[in-house]
Amino acid sequence: MNTSSLLFCSVLLSLLLVPIIIAGAAGFFLLRWENIGRWQEAKRHEFRIRMKIARWIWFRYIHLDCQYWIAFVNFDKGPLKLVGQPPDALYWSFTYNKFMEVGPVINSNDIGIGPNGEYEILISTDRPEDAEANWLNLRKGVGRGVIYFRIYEPRGNFPTRLPSVFQNGKQIVVEGCS
Repeated sequence: MNTSSLLFCSVLLSLLLVPIIIAGAAGFFLLRWENIGRWQEAKRHEFRIRMKIARWIWFRYIHLDCQYWIAFVNFDKGPLKLVGQPPDALYWSFTYNKFMEVGPVINSNDIGIGPNGEYEILISTDRPEDAEANWLNLRKGVGRGVIYFRIYEPRGNFPTRLPSVFQNGKQIVVEGCS
């Protein structure tokens, strides 16, 4: 085999392997969706390749006066309960996404605060019997997705306490501070 045919074969092999490697990396990103057990800020964690991809898909238009906190979860493993204290901000809200599909929103105007100063939000397909409950209607068949905690114009009372997330009585995301 002469050098020109060897060079041609190596270039052809390289052209075939590059898309396979890229597809494998993208598949690894999409399939490795386990919850890492903590909230991530959309801007602060953008140095990680996973967050760079997520930022490109979901967070292209974040305003500078806002904080976007996300938690990766598996919705199909049961209802989720978020427990936390309201942030000192002009407006705040929770929603969920399944890839590019945006779910319903519950915001600071709609969320009832308990006597202990905390809120409890249920994300489930079935409406709770308590009509006054803080509830986000989970569409059937959502599977894996992202919970968003959006805080608009946080006031000077930092840090913001991020809620704990429970699923089937087990804490899957620990509360944190921004």
